[in-house]
Amino acid sequence: MMLRNRRPTREVSIDADFQMEDGNLPIDVADWAPNPEELYRAAELREILRNTLQELGPGLRVVVVLRDIEGFSLEQTAEALQLSVAAVKARSFRARLQLRERLSKYFNKAKESAGVESHSSHAEARVALLASEHDLPAE
Repeated sequence: MMLRNRRPTREVSIDADFQMEDGNLPIDVADWAPNPEELYRAAELREILRNTLQELGPGLRVVVVLRDIEGFSLEQTAEALQLSVAAVKARSFRARLQLRERLSKYFNKAKESAGVESHSSHAEARVALLASEHDLPAE
């Protein structure tokens, strides 16, 4: 059995200067490591999510962990918790609503500071407009 000739690999030292026609230029090597700001942001987000999950009741929390974090299917989650698939769907829906409501206080601040109108104030404006069109009291 014959082995193929190995193609010579081109290796360039990052310590040496790269020779160009118009002079020496250093080789730029991309640093893929996260910067301190990204590390802090990720740690802060992780802490917010952990605290918000802890605020959920145990029945809802375990469904969120199994379905959304561990990636279990509806059937697997129902089997593991000895619940019906409908019960898992209902708990998952309620848990996501509660998480959305509790997390919105953190993330709506960022939208409002950026000058973006929040979803709830937009919805309130639409309700007021519809109520005025139909001569109904706005809530």
